[in-house]
Amino acid sequence: MKDAAHVYCDRCARDVAPVRAWPGYIWVKRAWYAGLLLIALLMPVIMSEITLLLPLAMAFGMAAGPIHSLSAQRSTCSDCGAEIASPNRARPSRAS
Repeated sequence: MKDAAHVYCDRCARDVAPVRAWPGYIWVKRAWYAGLLLIALLMPVIMSEITLLLPLAMAFGMAAGPIHSLSAQRSTCSDCGAEIASPNRARPSRAS
């Protein structure tokens, strides 16, 4: 029986241990969207205190790039660094 912690890598042509991204990045991305909605609802308050709250809102908006790139990471091979398309994919059968 195949170990669940190992997946097949096309480049290495063998089973390897994958390097997986932290699954919490998806929840961080969702929390960022919730914060964006909160900022949109509080925009009249932000515009009334523009000297402090507007730069903070801009910094919050600039965090979108790293949050989205980290949440979009896929599993990679621990040996060669190749991206593993589907971690649950079965190893290809060899024709005799």
